Amino acid sequence: MCAQRQKRSYTDIADLYSKFEPTLRAGLYQMEFTQQVFDPSGALLDDLTANGQKNFTVSGPQFSLQPTDLGNSYPPPGHSGLFEFVLPYIQLNNPHLPWIRKLDTSIPKSDDLPWLSLLVLQENEWQGDGTPITASIGEFLTKSKDIAVPKIDLQQIEDITQSCKYIELSVEMFQTHFPKPDDLRWVASARLQQSATQGKAIITARRFPIISDPQIHQQRYACYLVSLEGLEDFLMPTTRPESKIRLACLHYWTFTTINQTGESFRDLLKNMLKNAIAQPDDIWLRLPRSLIEQIPEADRERLLDGYVPLNYHTRSGEETLTWYRGPFIPVSETMEKPASKPHYTSNELLIYDPDEGVLDTTWSVSSEIGKALALQDSSFIKELLQARKWWVRSLDKASAFEGSSIDQQLNQRILNWSKLLDRALSFNADTVVPTQQRTAWRRERLLSRPDPIARLRRAANDGELIQSIQQGKSSLYDNGTTWCGNRVKFSDMPIMYLIPNEHMLPMEAFRLFHVDPTWIEAMFDGIFSIGIQTDLDEIINRHIRWDYTANIDIPVFGIILRSALISGWPDVHVEGWRQGRRLNLLSDDRRDNILFCLFDEVPDMITITEDQDDLTYGMNTDYTIGLRNVTSSEFGKIIPNGETSIQGFISPSGLIDITAMQLHLQSRISDLTGINIELNPVTFMLQLINGADRGVITIS
Repeated sequence: MCAQRQKRSYTDIADLYSKFEPTLRAGLYQMEFTQQVFDPSGALLDDLTANGQKNFTVSGPQFSLQPTDLGNSYPPPGHSGLFEFVLPYIQLNNPHLPWIRKLDTSIPKSDDLPWLSLLVLQENEWQGDGTPITASIGEFLTKSKDIAVPKIDLQQIEDITQSCKYIELSVEMFQTHFPKPDDLRWVASARLQQSATQGKAIITARRFPIISDPQIHQQRYACYLVSLEGLEDFLMPTTRPESKIRLACLHYWTFTTINQTGESFRDLLKNMLKNAIAQPDDIWLRLPRSLIEQIPEADRERLLDGYVPLNYHTRSGEETLTWYRGPFIPVSETMEKPASKPHYTSNELLIYDPDEGVLDTTWSVSSEIGKALALQDSSFIKELLQARKWWVRSLDKASAFEGSSIDQQLNQRILNWSKLLDRALSFNADTVVPTQQRTAWRRERLLSRPDPIARLRRAANDGELIQSIQQGKSSLYDNGTTWCGNRVKFSDMPIMYLIPNEHMLPMEAFRLFHVDPTWIEAMFDGIFSIGIQTDLDEIINRHIRWDYTANIDIPVFGIILRSALISGWPDVHVEGWRQGRRLNLLSDDRRDNILFCLFDEVPDMITITEDQDDLTYGMNTDYTIGLRNVTSSEFGKIIPNGETSIQGFISPSGLIDITAMQLHLQSRISDLTGINIELNPVTFMLQLINGADRGVITIS
């Protein structure tokens, strides 16, 4: 067995684009045309030459977006969570949107720059309650003495009375958030998924919503999708006379970052797997070896097989020691259960070891558990008793003419009746029948009367008859079959019966186990022993039990975890694999900080994966990222030993020096792969994909 931590890989296939430029950007265009006419000899006819021009406008969103233009945003609007180490982003349902308008060409590489940007502000950085101001477009573009507005020609706006939303920032804060124009191109990209009919554009923020003061429990943030059109002068390092600047806001949402007081999912998972590697003998569900080293060999062997010693109070009042083992065992071999026979109390399943003078109560306890589970569910008991009555009626009806045809039976009965009638008529009313003769007649009648119980018993052992009866049982057992299926998943069963000693499963640990089929069989012995009084009941019960349990998927292997992962991340995924094939997960039972999963086969690998609804970007809690390969053959795969710190490129307030960071990542990837590479916006954001953490347990 070995355990390791890796990033979860995604199987979704998409084409990624650094820029998804439309055929024509929004703006005013002039089309010039010339008409020339030639005679048959090829000479130009000057008098027929004509020139002209036509102005036209390509429109596009400028001050607002339609709701259909907006896709998912992260963190989710209004949510609170551990968002310190993820970059906020917004998806746009039109992949052309970030490049549908063009910034001033005086900025280097302005063709690659998006006109939209995602601005992230702390609560103490926004004005008022942070809600954008609503005004007409004309009012928004009206310049005042201390407030700069975008340089946009009002003549090119169709209706300046339409409303828009905007925010005001100090020029100093604007230049803090937008220090370098070239940074803009690194956080906008587009992707087209093969399964989708239309692509999406993604605009990512350049700020982590961290809580810089450890004394603060939470911090509110606001995200503003702003337009930089007409603000090109402010993107260049220069001194401005204005103190404030207005930005059109096309979308806005808020969220709250909560300070992480405990360990992260990654830390908890990493420590759990690290402990498993350090103590490989203790990954199976049994008492730790450190607790049983000094115990005599015979008892130690039992403990290694998953047994625990328990105090046992006998019915006669004595106290003694007994062994017990739950259904989850650390070995694949199980003790063979004796041939099934009717039993009426769980004590009949006690096993006595004469060599040690100790009882094994495993099957007795499992039988008693099964009986208790059944008795607490009145609907199941009612269905079970109804099934027995149905079987008795069916057997009685099917065996009514046992051994012969219906016509033969009727003829025989008529013949017997006629003989009795002739015998009765042979005596007249005056004849006195001796008492001895009457007694002999009664005895003869009793001895010749058929035994209905014997007939039913013979019918219940008739294979062909049983097969014909079973074909007509219809949906008699639908509810009970589901109920029995849940019992083999151990739903609602107290954890102390599954894990009889808490030292078998310490905190922040996982344990592997096989499922004991004889324990399940003994549990069903208890379930179906209810109401059994005669040997006929037992014979009928065998058929009922087969009907209930024949098609149930019995688990054979499982894993159980006890960790803050379960309570802190309730949607953590556990999957079993065998030769690259995902196994059928029969049960996923979560109880506070305990989770156990059951599989229908023995896996060769089990994965524990953090839940993640969508792709996010960010870093680990220790300010590191796992570098990914950008060469065509290995594109997107994690580079071994490629974990790199980016803390030096993040300011105390969470702002990122993107240009410096991408140069550093580019150099690191080149060094690790031995190939000189050059990052583009897609491959840069690829490094920041915050894939869900995954732990891998290999079983050999």
